[in-house]
Amino acid sequence: MVNVIAVPIIIMSLGGGAECPLGALVESLNASLARLPVKEVPLAKRESTEGGSWNVYTTRSGGVRAIVRKDYGETGRREVTFVSVNRGVFAIRELAVEYEAPLSAEAGANTRKETVRDYFFCGDVMYVPVHKGRLEDAHAAAVRAEGLADLFFVAAEIRQFLPLRR
Repeated sequence: MVNVIAVPIIIMSLGGGAECPLGALVESLNASLARLPVKEVPLAKRESTEGGSWNVYTTRSGGVRAIVRKDYGETGRREVTFVSVNRGVFAIRELAVEYEAPLSAEAGANTRKETVRDYFFCGDVMYVPVHKGRLEDAHAAAVRAEGLADLFFVAAEIRQFLPLRR
């Protein structure tokens, strides 16, 4: 059985705010990458001994459509997807998959739980997932969002593919 968890978002603003095309960002996150050209880039900094990679998906004309970081572990995997609609406006989707048993067990890699969280960045405004009634979690969600963004902006091996700089 697969449980997908999605939570509402709360707006974290550092200042005056900006127009944010949330619909376009969600559409970009939901669009299939299956038929797009992909370039695999090795991770310079791995999160686990099982490894991982960067996958840079491009349009037919050569523009960057999405960048996906994949990290593999014995008890699960994580995919973090970066999309951008224009300079300074981007979204990150984190997919965490937990396996029923470690990969070395006989049960194989059956999925026990999938958790998806989306984070949106529009200029100085950040939209982060927070459970209703637990607004104290907003700070932790914002810190998590910044950490995920840093995965992309700090990684020298994919810097050339990023459409913007923070």
